[in-house]
Amino acid sequence: MGYDLMDQAVGVSALTNCGGFPDVFANAELSRVGLIDDFDRAVETRDSLRRMHPEERHADCDLWAIFRLASKPGPGI
Repeated sequence: MGYDLMDQAVGVSALTNCGGFPDVFANAELSRVGLIDDFDRAVETRDSLRRMHPEERHADCDLWAIFRLASKPGPGI
């Protein structure tokens, strides 16, 4: 589905739950489900958040890949 940046301190999305960081990314960059579509852009955003907002606890993020199961798993899975 895309990539999220999860705040290490409290586990919320730095993309959608922290009030925004317009100097790092635009809300228009986020998909309809609030994720970044491109891995390289997600890495760049994570690194920029840390560099540009070192005092902000929500800017210290882990990069998460978010998946959606497209079909029900078969037996034994």
